[in-house]
Parts: sequence; structure tokens; C-alpha cells
Amino acid sequence: MVLGNGFEYAFSRGLIAKELNSKGLDYNLGYEIAKQTQKILLNRKNRQITEKELDKLIEDQALSHLNEGISIKNYMIIRRWLRSGTPIIILLSGSPGAGKQPLGKKIATRLGISQVIPSDMIVALLRNLISARLAPELHAESYKASEHLKPKFAVNYDRVIIGYEEHTKYVVEAIESMILRALKEDNSIVIHGEHLAPNLFKKEILSHPFVFHITIHQSDPKIHLKQLLESLDQEQQYETTKEFPQIRKIQEFLKKQAETLELPIFSTQKDSNDLFDPVIEYIIETLEKRLNSSVSPNSS
Repeated sequence: MVLGNGFEYAFSRGLIAKELNSKGLDYNLGYEIAKQTQKILLNRKNRQITEKELDKLIEDQALSHLNEGISIKNYMIIRRWLRSGTPIIILLSGSPGAGKQPLGKKIATRLGISQVIPSDMIVALLRNLISARLAPELHAESYKASEHLKPKFAVNYDRVIIGYEEHTKYVVEAIESMILRALKEDNSIVIHGEHLAPNLFKKEILSHPFVFHITIHQSDPKIHLKQLLESLDQEQQYETTKEFPQIRKIQEFLKKQAETLELPIFSTQKDSNDLFDPVIEYIIETLEKRLNSSVSPNSS
């Protein structure tokens, strides 16, 4: 029996294999590790084991398979990071329809992060706090905020981008506060959305060793539009299709800003799910380097 926090439960090879699989290991390899762990437990005189002891035993068995591929190495890096207690913040930026939401959920599952926050949720909260009279751009869609610009903006600038930035600046300020609090309280979070314009973030946020700002770019307009319209009704599809050139303009703006700031960009001409492997590899490789550098998690 496994001794949990105030309760006990039976050892399960299947559950362990599923847990290892969720961290990137092949299910069959995870099941083999679970079988080896069970064999060791059956040879023990004491058939009870604490969760901490079981965790270490599973890790030892995983280490014996370290030469069997990158998945075991990545698994060990993730375990090392989790044990360190170091919080990480993952920011997935991109225009509407780029595929950030499903990607964010898959990344959070792989890393064991429970908090996945869409920036739209933050926008909704801000709209309850700030009236449309004071911030009309905030109450519009990001790609339609230009329709609500104040007269102070000169017409020789790109009004779509100015409107987008005026809409987004409120959201970025709120997200920065969330990031600082999460780092202080040792909470890891994934935030995804169209409101993560890299040029609006403070330098100390983007340069933090455990803040990962990643831009998702859909280079194929047809696939981009298809992904954008998938969850909309017929009327919404018509309106959104009309605004699609503005959405593409925002996408290219976000890419350009990320390039200027030398932040990672992952682009695809296929479904955004194809980006999961390269994105998670980048996160894990970078995480290992930063853990090795022994940087304090709360340093700026």
C-alpha cells in the first residue's frame, strides 16, 4: 500500500504508466518502469511505502532507461524542476486563431502546471472595473479597437496596430502584476492570448530567467482562418471573416516585435498542434540551462 497524506491506496502499474505518459514518456516504457517498481516492492518485507519513497523509486527505475531516448531525459529534467520548487511562467502570444489555447493546455499537462489562464478572462475582469467611457478601446475587440481611438492619434500611423496596442496595454499591466505575484508565491502558470504583445512588457519581466515568452505564428492564411472560425456561429463567422485582414496584420506585428526583442517564435503552415513538440523541447532545454545556472527564481 502507498501511504498518502492522511490516506492510503493500492499501488497501480496502470496509473503510474499514465502519469509517466503525461510527462512525455512512451506508455509502454512507462508501464515497464511501473512493473520494475512493483517487482522491487514485492521483494520488500514491508509492503507499505510513502509517496515520497515511491517517487524516488520510480525515478531510480527511470534513470536505468536514460539511454533509451530523449523522453526519459526530458522526464528527468521536469522532475528536477518540480523538485526545485522554482516557479515558471509561460506566455503564449499570438493573434486570434493561431492555436494558442490547445497548445497551452498540452504544455501545462506535460509540465504538471494546473493554472492555465486565457488573456480573454483578464479582459473580461478589466471591463468590469474600467468603464467603456474611460477606455473604449478595451471594450472593443483587439482588432477593432481602432474604431474607438481618441482624436490625439495621428492618421499617418497604422490605426489597426495603434488600436490594438491601446486595447492591450491595460491587459499587459494586469498580467505583469499576476506574473510578479505568481513568482513571489512560487506558483507556475501558463497564460495564452492575443494580448501578450512583447513590446508592451517591462524589460525585467521578459528578461526573468523563468519567464518564457513564446510567439505562435500561423503562416498559412487559409488554415489560420479555418482555426479562427471553428468555434463561431454563422453570424460570427461572417463578421470575423470581414475582419480577418486586421487579424493577420496584428499577427505579423506580434512576430516583428518578437523578432526585434529576440524572443522565440514558432511558425507553422499546418495545424498548430504540430508545434507542440518543438515548443515543449525548447521549454525543457531552456529550463535545464537555467536550472544549471543556479539563478535565484525570484531574481529579475
